Amino acid sequence: LFLVSAALVGIQIALTRYFAVAKWSEYGYWVISIVLAGFALSGVVMALARDWFAARGRVLLDWLPAFLILAAAIGFHFVAENPFNPLQLQNPATFQGQLWNIAGYYLVLLPFFCGGGVYISLYFILNDREIGRVYGYDLTGAGAGSLLGLALMWWLHPFMLLPALMVPLALAALFTTRRWVRPATLAALAAGVALGVFGSGARFNDYKSIYAPLNVPDSRVMAELRQPRGLYHLLENFTERVDTDLSNNAGMLGVPGPPGTLGLYRDGNRLAAVPKPGGLDAGYAPATLAALPYGMLDRPRVLLAGASGGFRIAEALALGAASLVVVEPEPVLLGILRHGLGPVPAYPADPRVRLRGDSPIAAAADGPYDLVDISLDFLDAAEANSTAFAAEALASYLRALAPGGIVSIPVSIREFPAYAVRMLATARQGLVAVGISDVPAHVLVVRSAWNVRILLSNRQFDAGRVVTAKEFADARSFDLSWFPGMGTGGKREIYNDLPSVSFADGAVTSGAGAHDAVADEALAVLRGEAALAVDAFDLAPITYDRPFFYAVLRLDHLGTIIRRLELLPQAEIGPLVNVAVL
Repeated sequence: LFLVSAALVGIQIALTRYFAVAKWSEYGYWVISIVLAGFALSGVVMALARDWFAARGRVLLDWLPAFLILAAAIGFHFVAENPFNPLQLQNPATFQGQLWNIAGYYLVLLPFFCGGGVYISLYFILNDREIGRVYGYDLTGAGAGSLLGLALMWWLHPFMLLPALMVPLALAALFTTRRWVRPATLAALAAGVALGVFGSGARFNDYKSIYAPLNVPDSRVMAELRQPRGLYHLLENFTERVDTDLSNNAGMLGVPGPPGTLGLYRDGNRLAAVPKPGGLDAGYAPATLAALPYGMLDRPRVLLAGASGGFRIAEALALGAASLVVVEPEPVLLGILRHGLGPVPAYPADPRVRLRGDSPIAAAADGPYDLVDISLDFLDAAEANSTAFAAEALASYLRALAPGGIVSIPVSIREFPAYAVRMLATARQGLVAVGISDVPAHVLVVRSAWNVRILLSNRQFDAGRVVTAKEFADARSFDLSWFPGMGTGGKREIYNDLPSVSFADGAVTSGAGAHDAVADEALAVLRGEAALAVDAFDLAPITYDRPFFYAVLRLDHLGTIIRRLELLPQAEIGPLVNVAVL
């Protein structure tokens, strides 16, 4: 029972890792649902035919491990071969076919988990006078299986975890004296491992960010790290560049384009650009969206959240930072900065730069700083990093600023401008928390076509800084979506059209000329008034008790959400999968 329970829980973990790597992590919720369905089904079967199972209990206990090995191997084979396409699931015109593929996952995995439930139930029936002892072995085995699954992640590729976790099932056959059970179980193990290792079609989904660069000509995997935290790949190919918001006018400004890099991926999702040996050149920095606050400050002391593989450090120094406290909570990214990875050397020692592995919230206590700068890729580098965008965190940064200091917050608007509007609401709450009443005067918003930078200051943005921002934006074809006095300065030219889109009906803003959906909402949100998009999205500020950045959907509008599935960012799908599983 101990060995079978260990295998059952270990294989649950292995299947969850498979979905996280091959698809996206939220689809691993199905594994929990399938396990519970299988155990519930076994309970119903045992309740209806208890006497029949009890009479044949010893025989079944001897032979079930061999059956479970084959059921796990065959089930995993068909899971890997399943043509489920997450993007088609997010399209109302194509999702029905994907429901059959989801049903296929349940169909091929239920025999294993139902058989496992029968095995455990038999122990309770045959040892009904020792329930405590039986339950103890069951729970202890489950805990050991969890630890075994985690330990194997340091050595095995996630797609190889399940074949390895069949071994405890085979070991269970050692405790029987029944003829043919041991050789039959060993034969089942050999067949199951062979099918899992050599017959598996497991691979990255075509739409994961690693798929294309992994399959372009001359792409090479320079390093691979296997950890419970994730499967990391360091790729070299011609597509890898610094992922920064660079002005289209970079050539006119006389700055080079972003250099070629290596790409670091975790579970198939791009984590950061990593410099090639000798390739840490940040000459492009003055043309980036993140450069604006450096032009407003003289040799600032900077708290930098997220090093972006070292490029943000180089950018900050190139833009005139006097000193840098660099926070990188993601352990692999921090390890690359300190020790290197594969061909990538450690970041060069520099007395101006101090590396930390904790959060920017903790580092803020060691201020004062002139600038708290959050990198664009910091949010997605680790789940816990979303807490750094909470209203309480923004308040801690504002308190850590020297007089006239600035907090620079990035928001992607590639998917929804609503994220920027929600971040403005969060910024307002953070400013109010430190005693600032005239919130709009302490906020400046600059954007490109793809991203927004929200600047907060403990001092009002005066006319001089506003002029600096206007000149910066005009020279780079960026747009100012909010600055103090914006309503009285006449209509500004919009370089990057950002029309608002009605989530309810998909209609795009009509009318002549360019639009700025963020500017349309900014003043009302900063004043604490209702935003235009509040009916479609949950724009409540991000807080420590609800630190979920990607959570703007209102599930009370579930019908509208289902009709507009094709508009949803991948990060918003998790709650919907949870509802579907429930």
